[in-house]
Amino acid sequence: MGKDPPPKKIPQRFKAEKLDKVLFLMRMANDVQLHCVIVLDRFLDVARMQRAVQLSLEAEPILACRFVKGKWRQYWEQRDDLDWRECVRLVRANNIDLEIGNYLAAPISHLEDPLLQVRIFRSTTDTLCVKMNHMVADAGGVKDYVCLLAEIYRGLAANQDFRPEVNGNGTRSPRQLWRHFSFPDRLRILRRGFRDWKSELVPRGNWCYPFVKAPAAGRMFVIRRLVGPDRFPAIRQYAKLHGVTINDIMAAAVFRALRAVLQPAPGVPMRLGTTVDLRRHLPVNKAGGICNLSGLFKLNAGTELGMSLADTIQLVHGRMRERKADCLGLGDCRFFMFGGRLPYPWAVWVFKLLNRFNRFLSGPEVSPGLTNMGEISREQVDFGEAKTEDAFLAPPLVFPPFFVIGLSGFAGSITMSAGFCESAVAKTAVAGLFDTVEKELAELF
Repeated sequence: MGKDPPPKKIPQRFKAEKLDKVLFLMRMANDVQLHCVIVLDRFLDVARMQRAVQLSLEAEPILACRFVKGKWRQYWEQRDDLDWRECVRLVRANNIDLEIGNYLAAPISHLEDPLLQVRIFRSTTDTLCVKMNHMVADAGGVKDYVCLLAEIYRGLAANQDFRPEVNGNGTRSPRQLWRHFSFPDRLRILRRGFRDWKSELVPRGNWCYPFVKAPAAGRMFVIRRLVGPDRFPAIRQYAKLHGVTINDIMAAAVFRALRAVLQPAPGVPMRLGTTVDLRRHLPVNKAGGICNLSGLFKLNAGTELGMSLADTIQLVHGRMRERKADCLGLGDCRFFMFGGRLPYPWAVWVFKLLNRFNRFLSGPEVSPGLTNMGEISREQVDFGEAKTEDAFLAPPLVFPPFFVIGLSGFAGSITMSAGFCESAVAKTAVAGLFDTVEKELAELF
């Protein structure tokens, strides 16, 4: 038998990838936090969970870092002051929904606080909340982490000396994506980028959520199980019969609900900023490490949505089918053509210049966003003897003039969520918007 290979040496610094840097620049638009909430049917073993979190930080060393903006370069640096015990806490909750909502909305320091926080909210059962800095991971990265945490938790149940493999060399770079595309493919991606840009700007103008002009205050989330297991089969059956996707259906319902609330003027194009998990373009749909690997584009429904939800579903399906046939989500890479090599001050200048140029061409209004963060599988949230009854992802809390709705699925249910400042938009208004989405979907039942 040969000797065991030497342990991998963990670097003290990791490269800040392009999306990490872009999200750092966007920290004034949102709180740059992603959340995963997992409702369990019993109590967790707190000591075991604390050990699992500790081991997860060793397994994915990027999560034990801090972001350093530097004068000329940005990078991730291993922290020598990180106390993993601060990353995980037990919270005894009298009003579980209120406690979780307050926690999701609580601000953090982007540069000083840990990139990862885990809270166990305990009432009659436990609810596990994972909060992760968006600069280090997107929704796909959060799901990858939760899957790792669950795997370690189960492993410790069988063997208290269990240790996961350390991902010391796993790539976080978008190059893991681009290396699968030939030169002609990359030209197609560049062409897709300019088509996306045209779709964002032409025709000029946007609908925009009507915010009250006031200092941002009163952070909160509205969370709604929009579709439960009792109604999900009807939506799935409709999708199958009409050759559309569940995402087409949900986006169409959101379009119609927003039109009812925003009442755009005739001729104003109705666009939704939306995200795509680019792991779909990888051979096994999995990145080399916890990272950001998402694309962004504007779904332009035009100026007319049709008379019924069915009409809008077909409209959205047609627009999405065209995108899926042509480098879905990859056109967003045009914004990263300069950020990789420019010194930080220059990159900031280019970022702001592009943003002002886009605003000049499209108008000052900012269209709302819809981010479908995908389905959470039971395997990803398998905590052994503690069975998962519900799980969902929640998007970052955004500040005016931005407004973003998040969707996620689990076990035949769909949850909708939005984080916002009540000083700018009333909680009742957001709840009313969600009511309207539900009423639109009721046409399918």
